[in-house]
Amino acid sequence: MRKISFPKRFNSKKILAFLRWMGENAFLGFLVLLVIALCISSLVFYRYVFLLESAQLEFRPSQNTFQTKPFEDIVRVWQERGQAFEQASPENYRDAFAPAPLPPEAEESDN
Repeated sequence: MRKISFPKRFNSKKILAFLRWMGENAFLGFLVLLVIALCISSLVFYRYVFLLESAQLEFRPSQNTFQTKPFEDIVRVWQERGQAFEQASPENYRDAFAPAPLPPEAEESDN
C-alpha cells in the first residue's frame, strides 16, 4: 500500500487515524462534517449580514431623469413591428397529422 505524505508540520498519523475513524463511524463522521459546514456557513453569514447591518452606509439619492428620445424611439419601433405583424398574411399549411389524400391515379385503380 502506498503511503500518503503530508508536509512536515502535520502529524500524518493523527490525520490518517481521524480519517479512518470517520470512515468506520459513518454517522458520527457525518455529524462532524455537518458541524464543520455549519461553522463555516455561520462565519460567512456573520460577515456578510451582521457586519453589513452594523456598518454606517452613506445614502445618496440619485437623480433619475426620464429621457423621452429613447422612449419615443422604442415606441416607434414597437409600432412598426405591430404594423408588420398585422400586415403579415397567414398561409394555410397542410395538417401534418391528417392522412394525405390519394392521388387521382390511385383512386381510379381502386375501382
